[in-house]
Order: sequence, then structure tokens, then C-alpha cells
Amino acid sequence: MSRWGERVELQLGGTWVDITGDVYDRDPIEITRGRSGEGSVADPSRCTLTLNNRDGKYSPRNPRSPYYGLLTRNVPLRVSLPGDETYLRLPGGRSGRAATPATSALDITGDLDVRIDATLPSWAPSDFWELAGRWNVTSAQRSWRLLLGGGRVWLSWSPDSSSLLQVGSAADLLPVRSGRMAVRVVLDVNNGSGGRTITFYWAPTIAGPWTQFDQVVESGTTSIAASTAPLYIGDISGLGYDSAIGKVHAFELRDGIGGTVVADPDFAAQTPGVASFADSAGRTWTIQGDAEITDRDYRFYGEVSRWPQHWDKSGVDHHVKVVASGIMRRITQGASPVRSTMLRALTEEAANVIAYWPLEDGERATSFAEAGGGRPMVPVSGTPDPASFADFVGSAPVVRLKDSWLTAPVPTYTSTGSVQLRMLLAVPEGGPGGSRLIARLLTSGTAPRWDLWYDASGQDLAVTAYDGEGNSLGTTSTALGVLGMLLWVSFELTQSGANVNFAVRTYEQGAYYSSYNTGTVANRTFGTVRHIYIGSSAGVGDTAVGHIALYNTTTSIFDLRNQFNAYNKEPAGARVTRLCRENSLPAVIVGDPARTERMGAQPTLSVVELLRECETADMGILYEPRDALAIAYRTRETLYAQAPAVTLDFAAAQVSDEFVPVDDDQHVRNDVEVQRAGGSSVRLVAETGPLSVQAPPNGVGRYDESVTSNVCFDEQLPGQASWRLHLGTWDEERYPTLLEHLANPHLSPDQRKALRSLDVGDRIEIVNPPPTMPPEAISQLVAGYVETITLSVHKIRFNLVPARPYDVGQVAEDAPSAYGLADAASRYGTAGSELAAGVDEDDVELLVTTTAGGLWTADPADYPFDLAVGGETVRAVAPGHTLNSNPDFGGGISGWTAFGGATIAWSDVRSYTGSHSLLLTTGVDAMPRAESAKAPVRPGEQYRAIGWIWADGAIPSGIGITVNWYDAGGNYLSTSANRRAPLVQQWELHDNVFTAPASAAQAGILVSTAGTPGAGIQVWADEIRLIPVPSANNQNSAASAFDTFDHPESGGWGTSNSGHVWQVAPAANAGDFAVSGGRGTIQVDAINVTRRAYLPSTFQPSDVSVVMAASLAELPANGNFEASIILRADPDAIGDTYYYGEVEYNYQSSRTVRVRLMRRQNAVDTQLAPAIDVPDGLTYTAGQIIWCRFEVIGPQLRLRAWANGQREPDVWHRVATDTALTSGRVGLRVTIDPGATNTLPVEFRIHHFEVQNPQRMTVIRSQNGIVKSHTAGTAVALSTPTIRAL
Repeated sequence: MSRWGERVELQLGGTWVDITGDVYDRDPIEITRGRSGEGSVADPSRCTLTLNNRDGKYSPRNPRSPYYGLLTRNVPLRVSLPGDETYLRLPGGRSGRAATPATSALDITGDLDVRIDATLPSWAPSDFWELAGRWNVTSAQRSWRLLLGGGRVWLSWSPDSSSLLQVGSAADLLPVRSGRMAVRVVLDVNNGSGGRTITFYWAPTIAGPWTQFDQVVESGTTSIAASTAPLYIGDISGLGYDSAIGKVHAFELRDGIGGTVVADPDFAAQTPGVASFADSAGRTWTIQGDAEITDRDYRFYGEVSRWPQHWDKSGVDHHVKVVASGIMRRITQGASPVRSTMLRALTEEAANVIAYWPLEDGERATSFAEAGGGRPMVPVSGTPDPASFADFVGSAPVVRLKDSWLTAPVPTYTSTGSVQLRMLLAVPEGGPGGSRLIARLLTSGTAPRWDLWYDASGQDLAVTAYDGEGNSLGTTSTALGVLGMLLWVSFELTQSGANVNFAVRTYEQGAYYSSYNTGTVANRTFGTVRHIYIGSSAGVGDTAVGHIALYNTTTSIFDLRNQFNAYNKEPAGARVTRLCRENSLPAVIVGDPARTERMGAQPTLSVVELLRECETADMGILYEPRDALAIAYRTRETLYAQAPAVTLDFAAAQVSDEFVPVDDDQHVRNDVEVQRAGGSSVRLVAETGPLSVQAPPNGVGRYDESVTSNVCFDEQLPGQASWRLHLGTWDEERYPTLLEHLANPHLSPDQRKALRSLDVGDRIEIVNPPPTMPPEAISQLVAGYVETITLSVHKIRFNLVPARPYDVGQVAEDAPSAYGLADAASRYGTAGSELAAGVDEDDVELLVTTTAGGLWTADPADYPFDLAVGGETVRAVAPGHTLNSNPDFGGGISGWTAFGGATIAWSDVRSYTGSHSLLLTTGVDAMPRAESAKAPVRPGEQYRAIGWIWADGAIPSGIGITVNWYDAGGNYLSTSANRRAPLVQQWELHDNVFTAPASAAQAGILVSTAGTPGAGIQVWADEIRLIPVPSANNQNSAASAFDTFDHPESGGWGTSNSGHVWQVAPAANAGDFAVSGGRGTIQVDAINVTRRAYLPSTFQPSDVSVVMAASLAELPANGNFEASIILRADPDAIGDTYYYGEVEYNYQSSRTVRVRLMRRQNAVDTQLAPAIDVPDGLTYTAGQIIWCRFEVIGPQLRLRAWANGQREPDVWHRVATDTALTSGRVGLRVTIDPGATNTLPVEFRIHHFEVQNPQRMTVIRSQNGIVKSHTAGTAVALSTPTIRAL
């Protein structure tokens, strides 16, 4: 068996032995990893194969086998295929390395330049990973070392072989979280300014180009000590951290910044399996420990737990059906709880402990074991209550002392002049029943007794020392409260000459600080401690104690703070790393452990249960890597918004088989409750939507889920529940499996490589799905897979889950705005939108009504973005109406003309949207430029000139999007420009608002350079648009209709800025309407009559929002004046039926502004919301502009008003609900109430009228291949809406 070059190896006696020749080809090699199709967690990895055992080679108890005594349980097994590159494989741990001996050429004492090129599962491990260095701790031969840790690159060096100087890059600046990257660190020992500079670079590979990502400048020059330490790559012998896990491709060490290369191992150029080689700099390298130079692509690492023997009926075919499993299987067996965090710390981490009694013994214990096997602690009197107090999060239940008094002898030790007794202490709120002894030390000194006791008078701890006759040497009250507190207590004695200094320190569980007090007993010694007593012969009630530890030195009260608090607030990824380290399990964390959910206190559970707790809280993936016998955890954050690791084309037959969608309820969860262990709970229910709890057809019924999550804070629960509800109600067909045959001739070599590299959590995308399916690419995450290798087949069946639920919003530093680019998932849509008017297949303007939530952005800089309209994806490229033709060059460059010696062409080299752009190449003449065909404009009005420019080279004289103005005869008038030196080789937005000059009737928009930039510079331009702007103060380019009344008219209002013809009513009074001085005027010459103006009958939106600015030429006298916005006017009876939002100018001396909502129907007025004064005392004067907004969305009517120059209020001043009118025309009305005594006519002035909802957008149609028309009311939404991350 070996058509595919597979290799099967066993690690026997510490050596990998190739047994491929004994693998039966009649049975497949089958590798299973990750989650099954429906599994919620990953099962242990598994590899099955069959070995030929006719010679008894694989019978563990066969003494004739060459492997006799080596085929034990859990023998490591690995499976590999040929890879496409050679590399140094680092398995992690503390032995795998490449090393070269010390030599004078490596003694760099000045500037240092070190570079390493590696592929790592994580560039942000929570523990330190060793990369390279010359550093020998045991012999104090230290030069420099390079480490990773906490999302930083660390360079350490020693100027004298013993001291340590260390600098790390700032956190989270590395551009690659997982995968291949080269890192370079340069130390300038003397930067010429009396200091030293450490600079950090990265590159795709060691070949560069190098990009600086951080620099640290420190005071003082420095140097690097020469040493006898070898140069290591990987594990630095004796340093104490694990080496990185992964592949090293190359390494380079230079003497001086960019100086002489003194070490240059190129692992990619070596022969696989070589144990030693010389690099180009003359260094001889040896491969040590578990490291190896290999070109293998490892598909599985596991352990063979048993060797089941089989034979056929003939007795000839003896074989072994091997089942190898990942490390998870072994650690799940038995699954005994890990020790409490305090017990582990005091038995494995703490130093200088003389004796330690955990007091975690079982509930029927009659004595309490010493952790190191020494003398137990036993009751002198009374009966304690073991394992009855469980409030210390870092401990298993400990003892309540009750009426007992405990004692234990202390083993003989050598005095250091200090001693420290530490213990957990919980005195109940009501006290222990009076002043009581807590702890007593009997010593060999001249002060042989030291009591730590509870003083009932002060409700605090006190210390009393005694002489050999039992006489008190003085009592010190510490003023340290204890009642009702969970404390870690330290009682310390230090001999200071002839005196004994003592200290008592307390640290409360969960606190950020400690308390302490000190004292001195003069002219005494304490010697060594011989006996300890805990409790009091008088009894201390429910006082609980635990983890009594005696040290022969004093340490900080905070040194076990994390363990005392059971690592509360620890990030989930960091907890996985620590748990694995504590249990001798190699760990691979994919992603940044620090950017994971904060965990609550660690309970006493098995290590697998604790790891699963982290997975549940962070909602990442716990699994096993394929290239190491280890635990792997992929953080939830790494699942977000991934680029596809491989893209397959269904139409090109690159999808082999078994890719069939299902639309079932396997993962539906629409009623989710998440409870915090020991805390609160949050329940979220999907009340609306296709997968809501409503009965069909409005939903699917209730699918509930209850989860306990050991997160740190109750405040995390809403996010936890929301994310689970989001995943459980994602409405998309599932593709449970994808079967790929690696021999498929339609796959490219790169695709085969990518398919083999796909790992748990990676994204795969299938484009051009069959025509029976939605046209968008099918995007999935790999939950797990089954890989099968036979003589004729190499196939992988991937288990999949939808990827799009993980496409969360991201804010990119280089994004032009919160809306980002068209393919970014970083935009907020409205809560509900629809087409206000139908569109044909080729219409490029949409009229969109927002029915819920905020309006779509009107800022052209926020465009483009994709919208979903009735199954068609369209790209919104600009708000409002674009005046110039061919702004996006989708079909060529027609309508555009080159000037100034330039040439223009249609280019597919790059584009900002779509597939093409305009390419302008400069000539030798001045001001090379390209201009659009002329478009109609109006003098005095404002226009936005906006577009994207990519300049291939520098243009110091500047470039920009400019406008040429022309009169009605096409004669040039002037140019408006705002050019600037462009950014080179990147798309840059140019956005300016220009005012058309007097006499302007036409305009051309240009891509224009200034000066004479020289010939041959290439400039690409895209989305070049000239857009009318409503006003300087309210630049809503997306308004569907607007007028700023800057177009003089008489006998009516003529045509608005947006091109809509005003209809005035009554028509006989058209002479009362005029436009002059930037305002539309209405002369009202009668009392109690209305004068009205309407937008055309072709404009009849249902849901609409309008803003209007109005003023009065004079103050009303003895009667109110009103100016109102009209909505939903009956087109057949525009004067008799409509809603109006009224702004009333109160004639009384207060001159307040009042608002109310009215319905006029069949000439009868009905008040829907009575008039009220606008809050905050809005008043008016003659000529003062008052703004108002009136909108009707469905049955809801809303109105508000504010003064000119003020911010529009967030609150609505009048709200009503009415269903009588559903659609109609838009307009305005003014009237004078009865009783007014003003001299007629009275002039009303309208300064601004704007329909902001519906909004107008210019779009590029059929982005997903769907071509169709759409009716009014068709839903409009972001094609890729922002998903809020947990």
C-alpha cells in the first residue's frame, strides 16, 4: 500500500519506525477528526487500519517479535503523506531543536539582527514559546533569546551574561494570528542619542519585504555578552518554557543591522531526515530531541491503546485491527477530578514549604493528612466537621472547627531567620463565640509561643507572644477585620538582630488589595517552629480553616492570589493553556487566548470537563491537532469573517459528491436560556422571523435550550444567550457533508493542497452552485472530517456548518467609514425597508422606503454596499440621482473624452466596484484629464463631485475630481477644483461639494491633474459621479425629492431642485406663489383658507418622512398662523383628504411654537393628537426659521419641531396611530386662523422642503446573476448585514 505515498509509523523505544509495508491495502486507512455532522463537541480523533501479523510481529506478548516489550499500551502512531516543502518540525515541549555550537562568529556584542520564518498554529500563545537564542541559564552563559508570548514578540539580552534586559512589542500588532509569517527583531545598542532602539518587523517570508510594526526606544546604551551557549532554534535548552509548535522554514542571524550573516539555516533546502547539515555561513547544525527535518504532511497523531488479534478460519491470515486515538481518549478514561487550585499550588508550585495540611479530607475523616506524607493534624479535643465548608472557590470543601482543637508536629528544618504560617480562614458573621485562639506556633526560641487569636472586643485579629514561663510579652491588635470574610491569612515572624518582627496580612477572596499590620517583640528569638495548633479548646463554632502551610521564609500574600481565587476572570483560552500545562498535555491554541471569554472560578472537575467548560463559555472548538499528540483549541474569534481557505467551483465539477442541502430543524434553537454557574440567568426568545417560536407559517414552534456557562460575570449572559439564539435561528439551508476526491482531475494542484490543509474551523466556499439553488456562493465551516486512504481512493468527507453566521461586523482602520467596502460585513442596515416604486430589469435608480429603524446613509463616502432586493443582489454605488452618464465604466468609456495630451482606455486591471474602470495615462502636456459628457445644472445650486482614484505614481502637483461649468450654449465658464497629491497605489476617495456659478446650465465632471506631471503616469478612476445636493446645511444626497428654492419663479413654484414640478392649490391662486431670495413665498389674502403646494401625482409614497423649514414675514395678531406638511393626500381629492402635521405659531405674547397631528377626510378635520407647546420653550420671531419633521410609517404618525441652528430632537413631540389613509401625495399647506387681524395678504416663507424617506439610490444591478423586475413593496435589506460579535 502506498499509491499516495502514505507512511505509517510507530514510536518504538523513542524511535519512529516505518511500518507502512505491514499495512493491509485491502482495508482503508480511515482518519476521523473534529465534530461529526450533528455533534456539538468533537470526539477524540481516531485512525483505523489493519496490520499484517502473520509473523506475530504485532503480538505484544510474543517474545519472537522484534518489537517484544515495545508494543505497550498507548504507543504513539502517526500517518503522513508527502508534502510539498521541507521544513524543521518543532513538536513543542522542551527537547525539540536545531542547534549549532558556540563559535566566535556568533559572539555578537553590538547591533543584533535576528530573523525567523515559521508556520505556527498561533502567533499569540498565552504562555511563552521559545523561538531561538543563545541562552544557558544553568551556567550563566546568556547572550540573547527570542520568544513569543501574550500576543507579543520578546527580545531578551544580557550585557554581562547574568543580568536580563527585555523588550516586547506592543500587544496585538502582529498581522498574522495563525499561519506562516517571518519575524525580524533588530537591536541598535547605541542609537546615537544616548539610548538603544529595538525595532520589530514582519514579512510574508524571510525573503521580505519587511514591514515595521513596532519600535521601542529606551534610555541608555547597551551591549550583548559573548557566551559559550550554543545557538538554538526551537527549544532553548534549560530555559524552562516550551518551544513553539509548528514549522520553521528558515532562520538568519546577522552581526549588525543588515550586517554580515553569521548563521543562515535554510531548512527548506535540506534533505528530509538529515540529522546534521552545514548552512551557507559555515555553521554546522544538528537536529535534537523530537525535532526533525521532514517534508511530510502529517495527517494523524495518536496512541494505540490495544493490539486486538484476529485471524481467519484457515488460521493463515493473522492481522491486527488497529484503532489509534487522540490524547483526548486517554485523559477521558477515569476522568478523576483535578486537584483544587490551592492544593495544586501548594504541592507543585510553592517553594520553601516545611509542612502543609490541605484539610480537604473527606467528610468522615478523623485526622487530616500532611500533603508530603508527614505527620497528620489531629484533634487534641473536640470533634471537627470535615468537608463541610465550600465557600472558598480555590479549594475543595474544608473543615469547620466547631469545638475542636487541632495540632500537628513540625518536621525538623534549617532556620532561615523567617517563618510564615498561611491558611484559609472564614470566621462567621456572628463571631466564634468570644475571643478565641485561631493559630498557635510553639517554637524553640526565647519567645517559644506565638498566638494569633480573634479579639472579640475589637472584632479583629490580635497577636500575643509569650516567654518560657507562659508570661505575655505583649499583645498587638492588628485592626484586621475577619467577620463574615473569606480570607487568605499570613502570620509571619522574622528575626531582626535581637528582636522579632511579626506581621499579619489578610487578603479577601475577590479583592484587589490586602490589609496588614506589624509589630516587634524586643530582645527575643523565635528559633524554629516545632508544633502548630489550630482552633481553640473553647471552640470556635462554625469557623472554617484550610490549607495550613508553614514556610521557612516569607513570601508575598499575592503570590497565590490567582489560585486562591480559582483563576476567576481568566480568559478561556488562557485557562485551556494552563490546564494543559498543569496536566502535562501539549496544547495548541489557534487564536489569541487573551481575546476569549472571561471564565468564572475553576471548580473541582476532571480536566476534560474543565476544558469543555472553556469551550462552552467561549463557544470555540476543542479538538486535537493532526500533526501532534496534543490538545487544540480554536477560539471563537478565529471563526469570525474568515477568508475562504479554499474555493471550489460547482459548475467546473470540482465538487465531487454528497453535497446536498437539507432544510431541517437539527440545529434550530429559538428559546435559549443561559445560566451562570452560581449566578443569574438570561433567557432570550425569537418572537419574530422565519425560525421564531410562533406557530407555522409565521415561525416553526418552540425549540428550547438551557445551558450552564461558567463565565465570570452575569453581565456576560445576554451576549452568551444572544449568540446562541443567533446561531440557532440562522435561516439558511445546511450542507451537512462535502465529499472531495483528491484525484478529481478538475481540481488544481493549489486546490488539492488547500483541501488537504483544511482544518477544523476553516472556511470553504463553493461558487456557481446549481441553478436550482440560490446563486450566492455557499460558505461553510469545517466542523470535522473523515479522511479515507486506499489503493485507489484518497477522499475526505468534510462535516460542515454554515459560515455566514460568523460574518460579524469589523471596523477596519483603512475603511472609509462605518459602512466599509462593498464586500465588508461591517454595515448596519435599517430595521425594515422596501421599494417605494417598482423597477424594471434595467432600472438603475431605486426609490427605497424605510419602514422601521433609521434611514439609509446619505453620505456618498459610505458607498458602495450590496443590497438584497427580491432575491437579486444590487450594488448601491451612490445616494440620490447621478447627473453624469457612465459613471462606473461597466460597459466601456463612452461619453468620456481625454484632454491635455492624455489618453484614456477601458481597463480591467483594477476597479473599485465591478470589473472595469477608466485608465488615464498622462502625456507631456499640462493638465492631462478626462471629462464626462455634459449634464444639466442650475446656477447657485450645490453639487457633490465624488469618485475614487488610484495613482500608479506620485503626482506632486495634485489630482482630483473637478467640475467644468458651461452656459446653456455649451460655452465654458469656470472650473471648480480641489486637487491634492494622491496616495500612491491605493484607492483614494475624492469628495467635494461645489456651487454652480451664475449662468451655469451644464457641467462636466473630470478626473484632472494639475500642472505638468510628466508623461506615462497611469491613473485609474471609478465611480465618478456628479450628484445634486439639497442644501449646504442638510446634505442629504439620497432625498427622493427636495427644493431649496434657489430658482426664481413667479405665478407658482416651478420645478424643484430634484426635478419635480410643484402643483399649487387652489390653482386659481397660483399668482400667490413665487420663488425668490432662496425661499418659496405664499401670499395668503384671506382668513381661514388654505394655500397648498404638492409634489407631482406620480410621487405617491405610502411610508414617508419629510422635513420643512418655514418662517413668517410678520407676527400673527389675535389669531394663530399655521404651516403644515401634508402626507397621503388623496390624488383625486387633494384638498379634502390627507394627514397634516401642523406647526402653529401662537399669536399670544408668549409666542410659543405648538405642534399637533390632524387628519382631514372628506373635507372634515379630525384631531389625532392635540396641540402642545414644543418642549424646552421653543418660541419664534418674525423671520425666524422653524424646522419640523412629519412622518407616517404604517399606521403611526409622528411630528417634531426645532429652531434653526439647533440639533434635531431625538424625541417626537406628537405621536398618533390611525389607519384611515394608506398612501397618497406629498405637499404642504399654510393657513390663518379666524380672529387674526393682520393686514392681508400675509406672507409665509418656505426655505427648505425635503422628502428624506423614501430615499433614492443609484445601483448596479444583478451582482449575483439574477435579472428580474421588482414590484413596489419588495423587501430591501443589506445583502450581508452586520452581525454583532459576542
